[in-house]
Amino acid sequence: MYDHFVIAGVAPQGKLDFDDVVTWLHQLQNTGNLLFLLFNGNSRLHIFNQFVFDNLAGSVEEVFHHVEEPWVCVGRNILKPVWYFMASNVVTTRPDGIRLTESPAMSDPSNEVTLNAIDILPDELMINIFKYLPLESILECENVCSRWKTLCRDLTLWRGIIFVFSGKPGQTEVREKTLEILESHRECIRCLKIQYVYSYPVIKSIIEQCPNIISLELVMCRIAKEFEEDITKWSDLRKINLKNSLVLMNNVDVLVPYGNFKYLNYLALSDFGLPAATRDSLLQCHYLSHIFIEKVKNLTLDYVKQLIVNKMKILNALHIYGGDAVDDECLLLLSRCNLLKDLAIIRCENLTDKGLIKLADLKKTRHLQIWNNTVFSEENLRRTLASPNLVKLESLSLSRIDNISPVIVDVISEYYKNLKFLAVYQCPRIINTDYEKQLKSKFRNIETRMSEGKQLY
Repeated sequence: MYDHFVIAGVAPQGKLDFDDVVTWLHQLQNTGNLLFLLFNGNSRLHIFNQFVFDNLAGSVEEVFHHVEEPWVCVGRNILKPVWYFMASNVVTTRPDGIRLTESPAMSDPSNEVTLNAIDILPDELMINIFKYLPLESILECENVCSRWKTLCRDLTLWRGIIFVFSGKPGQTEVREKTLEILESHRECIRCLKIQYVYSYPVIKSIIEQCPNIISLELVMCRIAKEFEEDITKWSDLRKINLKNSLVLMNNVDVLVPYGNFKYLNYLALSDFGLPAATRDSLLQCHYLSHIFIEKVKNLTLDYVKQLIVNKMKILNALHIYGGDAVDDECLLLLSRCNLLKDLAIIRCENLTDKGLIKLADLKKTRHLQIWNNTVFSEENLRRTLASPNLVKLESLSLSRIDNISPVIVDVISEYYKNLKFLAVYQCPRIINTDYEKQLKSKFRNIETRMSEGKQLY
């Protein structure tokens, strides 16, 4: 059974009946993931993803038969290739139906002999096909020929691959394999994620082996003071994620000069990393549109307002702790952020109905978290949550909001057609009531959480 099946071809304009092909594909039974790519005469791309096959070997000839007439035309020559990739094998089907498996000549990167079926595809298309394969399969594809090896090491392809090094106990074999890949592909790695590593010298040694990274994630790691200087060596970083990591020494500020990262567009921090001395440097990051600083508790109200105004035209996501650093005027400013899709405010004690109603003006927001408030009135909660903009939400979390009532939850149940997740943690008018027992039927197809330990589906 094959895990990855790719069919690709170019059809003359107007010759391919896509509806017939799709109908036929739907009739096939399940087993493996299929990616079906077709290009017509004007190079328009058609992708049919996640079709699955019952008997892959037997279906190859059927695929060939059904797409025989409109398949690839090059001059007067008509080629009819069907090819699929597997983690440890490359197979092709000739027009006469004979299946050809990978030969020793194909496995030698120094050998320039390649299949005609592959030769007709431009590099850009080959790279796009490789993007749908997991890293293990890409590494195997490098062994097909010298061209594939070059394409499989293209930095454009590796931009979408997150290379993970884990220090989690019990994964020694996986770690050794990861280090082998790191050694052989250090120039290729663009997105590096290190997790469960508690020795900063180890973290530093891994990072320093990757000269071309544009994304760095340190998750559940221990970071030393020297990190603030070490990270400046990668000035092209687009993403920095330090969530759930710790500083090795207590009461030591890590002063990361964020202004040095001129392309930074994503920042996620733990409870360190944004002391007063470096806050203004965030204002110098002109592309910073995703900001996750909900664990940073000592921000000032003036700074939060300044940050929102500074990022108003580009802000896409903001997670913030709140408390004394957020007031009604902040929500007014956020309502003017026309690109804002994801908003979370953890402590909303200082917000009133005046700020609440401004949430109704969030036109693009699809994910909203508002926690901890005792003063929002039931009527304004109902009116705001019933607004045309908010009913488009895909996830909504209203934890510890005193006046969330059954009436409001009924509004959500009736109007939120796109909702996939709802949380009403510790809302006193919901929990431990008869209404709580009805939620399972009201949100049958939605993940619903009433408390951190209680989940309904």
